Amino acid sequence: MSLALELSHIQKSFGSTLALKRLDLQIPRGTLFGLVGLNGAGKTTLIRILLGMIQPDYGSVTILGQNIRNTKGPWSQVGYLLAGSQGYPRLTVLENLKVAARWRGGATSQHIQDTLEWVQLTREQYTLASQLSTGNMQRLGLATAMLTRPDVLILDEPINGVDPKGVLDIRQLFLRLTKEYGTTILLSSHILDELSRVADTIGVIHQGEMIQTFSRKELDAFLTPSLRLHIPDWQPALDFLQGRGYSAIHQEGSWILLHDPVLAAEPRTLIQELCLHHHTPTRVTAEHGDMTQIFLDLISPAHV
Repeated sequence: MSLALELSHIQKSFGSTLALKRLDLQIPRGTLFGLVGLNGAGKTTLIRILLGMIQPDYGSVTILGQNIRNTKGPWSQVGYLLAGSQGYPRLTVLENLKVAARWRGGATSQHIQDTLEWVQLTREQYTLASQLSTGNMQRLGLATAMLTRPDVLILDEPINGVDPKGVLDIRQLFLRLTKEYGTTILLSSHILDELSRVADTIGVIHQGEMIQTFSRKELDAFLTPSLRLHIPDWQPALDFLQGRGYSAIHQEGSWILLHDPVLAAEPRTLIQELCLHHHTPTRVTAEHGDMTQIFLDLISPAHV
């Protein structure tokens, strides 16, 4: 597995506050990693360490095979957007990108025009940055990050303030970057349902620790509408269901979860079949996947 980003045993304190605790993270090339956590969980500290803006007390950071403490580093191949980035307010969108192209290097006039089209700011290219809506300011920040076609994008809250159509446009852009161009994206966001739609992996950071990661397969299983059956003698019922070809099954104590939107919507036939074969459920509920609830369950005192 070829890694784009690797953090090993990262620890960082600010005075007596331990912001990151021996944190390890590996992100394969060409994937989108979603980072979620409460305010103060360590997301911004992690991103700033990744970008070399602050140094960890302990541990190492490697981007595209290079330790970021090397003299040259990988920075020509890394684009980023930090929360609250505003650009130069007295310059137009186009002028902002020309400035970025000048100090970043490697971006042509065609790159600028293509990027404006990608983020759908072509009509606003002569608008002053100070006159942009919050959503279009985010698009400008994305355009600046993407301008040199970096191999790695590190984005902090890139869809804050973006309207629903804009969120959909940016989602499609991220998918295009990862699938067609092999770009690796680390994306921090509070919009969990949207993040779950685009991420290959989601990591939950809490009190400076990465307490859980979910693969795409695990996310799909959690978020698929499910039928939850309480069957006291669950093992024979589980064997029966598996014998009938049901494979998306998860067992929790005396509960059996079938991750199947059709069954969740209309469970009557299955329940009748279970009763007929003496596997009668005592309770039946339909559940709909909710990334926010999964997150809240994870950070509850019972889990952490």
